[in-house]
Amino acid sequence: MKKCLLISVGELILKGKNRNIFENILIKKIKEKAETTGPYEFKKYRARYAVIAKTDDANLQELILKVRKIFGITVIFQGYIVSRDIDSIKKSVLKVAEKDSTFKIRSKRHDKSYPIKSLDLNREIGEFVLSEVRGTSVDVHNPKQIINIEIFEDSVIVFTEAVRGMGGLPYGTAGRVVSLFSGGIDSPVASWMMMKRGCEIIPVHFHTPPYTGEGSILKVKDLIKHLADFAGKPIVSYFVNFTSVQLAVKKCVPDKYVTVVSRRFMGRIAEDIARSEKAKGVVTGEALAQVASQTLENMLCVDEVFGLTVLRPLVGLDKEEIVKKARYIGTYDISIRKEVDCCHLFVPKRPETKANIAGVCNAEKKVLEQLGTDWKYECSVEKIG
Repeated sequence: MKKCLLISVGELILKGKNRNIFENILIKKIKEKAETTGPYEFKKYRARYAVIAKTDDANLQELILKVRKIFGITVIFQGYIVSRDIDSIKKSVLKVAEKDSTFKIRSKRHDKSYPIKSLDLNREIGEFVLSEVRGTSVDVHNPKQIINIEIFEDSVIVFTEAVRGMGGLPYGTAGRVVSLFSGGIDSPVASWMMMKRGCEIIPVHFHTPPYTGEGSILKVKDLIKHLADFAGKPIVSYFVNFTSVQLAVKKCVPDKYVTVVSRRFMGRIAEDIARSEKAKGVVTGEALAQVASQTLENMLCVDEVFGLTVLRPLVGLDKEEIVKKARYIGTYDISIRKEVDCCHLFVPKRPETKANIAGVCNAEKKVLEQLGTDWKYECSVEKIG
């Protein structure tokens, strides 16, 4: 009898001929996590993966905490892998059955040649639990615990559900995207949602020294470091000095257009970085009508500068839903740290909510003249995580 985790995947099993590409990346990530916690062996059982402890003192809880952050996994089960004889199955059931609880036995024969049929096995093991585990009773409709028994050609796995996984697709299987990363609540959630869809993210943060301090940079780095835990590797991140642009915008542009014109410059810079990183899209944390600058008209004005797909995973969510997701993924407490970001410093008193492209372009020409033809943005690049 050996301790093990049984890992289920979600939509990955719906993939066609390219399924092995997604599987190979997912398996590699699971093995990498397992190697950091102890000696394990790995076996594939149809659409599930077993991570089997080589020693009795293996800390499966530590492994679960690491594996559950891997995108592509829907459920993680915990239990034992044993030989196929009924006595071994009963011994492992005693290990997982909870006292003073209702339960249900759910058996499945992947190997149809196994001599005991599933219903008979359910009955025999159920009676065994009732006689050997104190305070138990059967509840087939709403049990507190489901004890699963799966019969394979070479072994049996007895398990119960441990935790739900993140779902989605393995990180890096859907291409690369640049993510406009402010350090507030929204942009880390937007980035995480695209990571969950398999995108490798490249955060781009705009700062305006000396108007923004080192604290705002540290906050952004802490957020990216947190997301890197989901990625399973360090994240390449860009930090763009935006001071010269923002001062020129403030000087040359009518107050109502300041936000839209600033975002268009951010967009151009993000697109330039995206092309250098071979990224195919740009992610923003905008939610429709959340603030005055996030109207359909203003989004259209900003999108006009992009030659790449603009992805807005939060566009249909309200603030409460975004905060709930931020708490779930663990970025909320970092995001609410009191630091000044560049957008709030130069926010107009009465921003235009229905900007037109012609008016914005006219205002923008003056900024370009102010910056000069040889203007280039300054940035630093770091791997964080």
